[in-house]
Amino acid sequence: MASIVDWMKGNGQDSSFANRKKLAEQNGIANYRGTADQNLSLLGMLQKGGASSPAPAASLAGGTPAAVAAGSTAAAPSGPAGSASGSGSQTNKSTSYQKYYTKSNYRNNYYDTMEYEPSDEVEEYYGKMQQTEAARPDPYKSKYTEQIDNILNGILNNKGFSYKAEDMMNDDLYQMYRQQYQQNAQRAMRDTMGAAQAMTGGYGSTYSQAAAQQAYDQTMAGLNDRALDFYDRAFSRYQDERNNEYNKLGAVENLDNTDYGRYRDTVTDWQTDRNYYANRYDTLYGQDFARYQDQVQQNQFAANMDFEVDRARDAAEQYAASLGLQTDQQAEAEREWNAEYELQKRKADQDYEIAQWQYEQAKQNAAKAASGGSGGSGGRRSSGSKTKKSSSGSGSKISLNDALKILDKAYDEHGASSSEDMRKKMLAAQIVEGDQKEVKQALWNRELSLRSVNGR
Repeated sequence: MASIVDWMKGNGQDSSFANRKKLAEQNGIANYRGTADQNLSLLGMLQKGGASSPAPAASLAGGTPAAVAAGSTAAAPSGPAGSASGSGSQTNKSTSYQKYYTKSNYRNNYYDTMEYEPSDEVEEYYGKMQQTEAARPDPYKSKYTEQIDNILNGILNNKGFSYKAEDMMNDDLYQMYRQQYQQNAQRAMRDTMGAAQAMTGGYGSTYSQAAAQQAYDQTMAGLNDRALDFYDRAFSRYQDERNNEYNKLGAVENLDNTDYGRYRDTVTDWQTDRNYYANRYDTLYGQDFARYQDQVQQNQFAANMDFEVDRARDAAEQYAASLGLQTDQQAEAEREWNAEYELQKRKADQDYEIAQWQYEQAKQNAAKAASGGSGGSGGRRSSGSKTKKSSSGSGSKISLNDALKILDKAYDEHGASSSEDMRKKMLAAQIVEGDQKEVKQALWNRELSLRSVNGR
């Protein structure tokens, strides 16, 4: 069986959800949401009422396909059991039956296994799941990668500390100190030379020059003694610069970690949404598909029942054909089969009615017996015993008047054959009170009276 959407498209109808909801309301399906059960019900209604779809074969038996399946339990007659009246209509009926009740046509057109069609709610969450999956965050890409690489490259490729004589000569601090020491040395040289000349009466001499040079050299020697101070200061600057590089690396990495944490929050939110829609879709799909499977099983069961009816009728037709019977005789056989089924059903109803009468009478008799037993206690013991014996003798039988009423009802509702069957059953079961010969005669007289009054 095709889905409702495919069926409506194939028949030139609007298959949109809005139109299906409108059709569902017109056909008595309330709160239409596009579920599998609702789609199946609506499809069945449209197929039964649509001009492009054949009428269900159950109409041949005067009911729904389920009624046909139920009727298949009645025993089929072995041959014609009545007159051939109405053979023309039966011939048309049989022709319609032969056209529709075939193994391929019937099962494929009415009860064949349908394709699963997800409900609108299932498709809605499937779409949301797909949209969420498509919105997956891109892989993380740091904007600090180049800075981190440059800083780290400078740290790893550092040549290490080095402070040689030429490095000291080019040191700004050393040059400042050297200038200061030179000035102090020249001042000491002038002072020494002046003091020496004063001792010689103001005349220059080699002594004064030597003493002045010695004072100069002694002052400049103090600059050389500070070489280790310049080295330590240079090493301290080297360490400060190296630590600064590490601090810069840590700061940039912290910024990068902050960005990555925000990215991971985005990924976690995406995963939460994806898992929610996926779980919701799986749940709805499982429920929807379970309903679909239940419907398929129900349809398959109904199809098997109807197929058994189909096969039984085919066997009857083949039997009739083997005896050379004509089409009207086959139709008559089918009519007789249906009549036999109705007869069996009517007899079952009568049996049930008799059983109901027996049950009611048994209740009444039991109530009478209980009432008689309580009234006969004490001083009237013998009378109570007699009443109990009389009550137990009647058992679950009914009065002749009630039996005549049952006979009248059977005749009025089902005809002479039904009243006759009822009379025979009551006599065979001996459920009517009184002498059985008199009962038999009374029932027979009532049946003759009914037939004479109604002209049958």
